[in-house]
Amino acid sequence: MTTTIKFKADELKRLLANATLFAAPAKDYLPALEVVRFDWDGDRLFTVATNRYVLSWEESWPVEADGREAFSVVTPDAKRIIAMLPEVPGPADEVTVEYDGDSAKAQFTSGHDVMIVSTYHEREFPKWRNLIPVAEAAEAVDTITLKAEWLALLAKVKADGKLPVRFQFNGAKPVSVSIGEHFKAIVIQIKNAG
Repeated sequence: MTTTIKFKADELKRLLANATLFAAPAKDYLPALEVVRFDWDGDRLFTVATNRYVLSWEESWPVEADGREAFSVVTPDAKRIIAMLPEVPGPADEVTVEYDGDSAKAQFTSGHDVMIVSTYHEREFPKWRNLIPVAEAAEAVDTITLKAEWLALLAKVKADGKLPVRFQFNGAKPVSVSIGEHFKAIVIQIKNAG
């Protein structure tokens, strides 16, 4: 069975870059999770990744495709594709992905040039769709809006050991953050973001 998908180069780059952030690292030796998964829900295509602690999924729309077979691309290949995409002449240019289920090969082509052929013999990827209704059904007690740039700064903080980041929410007041024993911060919520 063969699946062919056409992406705009900038969209494919974004989808792969976002997913590789959450794929399991090689040091954890979880081969089934060291991938970016291309998966379908009807006509909707998702790129999915998980490291066991975070599950990420991003919908790609609209997508031009023939066939609907799910497949995975190993993270190192996904990162190589990301590095190659800036060489594509323009962000509106197309990248074609042809997946052959019999050989387990995904070929990424820009114009007439083959960028990379990624081979991955499928292992059992988690049944990620089963987790989405649980997440969506959880009733939000309160919703806050924070700027992504502020959260990205917190991710750069170096703390003693591999301690978790703790967020403390207190109504409409600033969000308290602690990383390790010594680092503390507050993040101001964005008002009227809805």
